[in-house]
Amino acid sequence: MKKPSDAVIWLVYTLFVFSFFVQLTDLVSAIYRTFGMIAVQLMIFYANMQVFLPKYFKSNISKYVGGNLFLLIISFFVNNLVLFNAPEGANYDIAFSHTSLTYVKSWWVDMIWMTTAPSILCILISLVVYSYRKAQVADKRKLMLIESEKAFLLMQINPHFLFNTLNNIYSMTIMNDPKGSEAIIVLSKMLDYSLYMSRQKLVRVEKEIAYINNFINLFLLKDEDIENIYFNYEHVKKGMKIPPMLLIPFIENAFKHGDVDKDTQGFVHIKMFSENNHFYFTCLNSFSKNKVIDCRKEGIGIKNVARRLELLYPEKHNLEISQDGNVYLVKLDLDLS
Repeated sequence: MKKPSDAVIWLVYTLFVFSFFVQLTDLVSAIYRTFGMIAVQLMIFYANMQVFLPKYFKSNISKYVGGNLFLLIISFFVNNLVLFNAPEGANYDIAFSHTSLTYVKSWWVDMIWMTTAPSILCILISLVVYSYRKAQVADKRKLMLIESEKAFLLMQINPHFLFNTLNNIYSMTIMNDPKGSEAIIVLSKMLDYSLYMSRQKLVRVEKEIAYINNFINLFLLKDEDIENIYFNYEHVKKGMKIPPMLLIPFIENAFKHGDVDKDTQGFVHIKMFSENNHFYFTCLNSFSKNKVIDCRKEGIGIKNVARRLELLYPEKHNLEISQDGNVYLVKLDLDLS
């Protein structure tokens, strides 16, 4: 069942408040009292939901309390301004006078009763609503992270890459090429990383660099004459930690869709560096628009990485993917502070 919007809830609440006042006083007074109370409560509720609670409630409680005290003062004067500017005939003095709440006849008590108490109640309600909605967002984020990790585990080793690599190793062993045994060792390291290290939340960036180097070395098995593959990571701070297998989909994409193995002018340039707790990654590759690829899985890995970044580094990353002619560029900036 679809949840009612804030507008519907406020409309129902406004009708309830009006029906309450109209039972106690005349129609004009009820309209003015309802208008004053709802306007003030709207101001307090959304000031808390949009500013005071997200920005100050946990980080600076004095600003949160001070801000709400300021709102209470403003609400007191706004209510009085509305009531004193009401048209002649509005009969505020009889409000509550014919009920059991006769003790609120005093002007000051009436003002406090009519403005401060509802405003304080609004502050408390906004706190409850904000906490509830924040918990809902956290639960939703956790569920999305689980789904993303499940998808991540399923795509750890690209079956297409594994199939081609095993074929290359098989060919080398048939020809008694000594590189065949080296390739098996490299592939076993990649499988070990994919199966065990990738289960960790964070890994040292050196591990990810080693995996990428192994990936490139296995790719070069198909043709030793392939040139124009550069991987620069000289200026990466050792010990930095990033999520495992975060970058490999971009690199797989560059080799899978690129033309470095088909065109002598083709290239793949990968660069990593770090600066002031930021990790930077770029992957630039050429491609041929005529290359036939399996489109069924195209883009799944990239979308999964983008989702992981949204979940793991909300508002702390910048991913840019662009295409200019036959050149594809990926740029990633991670704030690891």
